[in-house]
Amino acid sequence: MKDNKLTDVYINPFLQSNNSSLFTGALLAHQGIALIPNFVVDDEIALGKLMPVLTGYSTHELNFYSLRPAEHMLSMRLKLFNDFLFNELR
Repeated sequence: MKDNKLTDVYINPFLQSNNSSLFTGALLAHQGIALIPNFVVDDEIALGKLMPVLTGYSTHELNFYSLRPAEHMLSMRLKLFNDFLFNELR
């Protein structure tokens, strides 16, 4: 999406993965561009090793879920972890 206009772009990806470390390595090896969360590559951007491109565009938001068995009570450890994720990823 750019300027609140939906734009469909089809690409034929060279590499597909759900592993951000794999993409980070490919980016650092100058293998192309990737759609990757900023927090994954913040250090590399700060060091000048990577550079954001297409910053005027956005993608659909993704949801992030923390799952646990319904019959189990939420432990303090899990509650703190969920709170941490909520604060870090918003």
